[in-house]
Amino acid sequence: LKLQFLYFIGGRGGDLKKKKKKEMSEKRDRVSKVGLPKMVGVPEWCVEETVAGSSKAGAGTAVVMQVVVVDAQSRVDEMPETRKVNFTLDPSALEVALNGMNKIKEQLAASSA
Repeated sequence: LKLQFLYFIGGRGGDLKKKKKKEMSEKRDRVSKVGLPKMVGVPEWCVEETVAGSSKAGAGTAVVMQVVVVDAQSRVDEMPETRKVNFTLDPSALEVALNGMNKIKEQLAASSA
């Protein structure tokens, strides 16, 4: 499972901002039609030492996370499957993910104000 963070960085000028909002709206529409899994929890995480050769960066520390996701419902008469997804983040990947999440948080706060 590859995690991607989609967020909008507002541009300068009204026309550019409107264009970007429209593009993001179209992306959201496409994503909602695909039926992506929904994260329902982060039950476990830990920081571990990695062994040289087990990652691109070599030896060092990494965060190991287990996220619980529910698949998109494809049939009305069936409950979607819940599954656990494990992944690792090295410090630089964790920094990128946190920066992206903070930008999303700022956008949500601005849109609800």
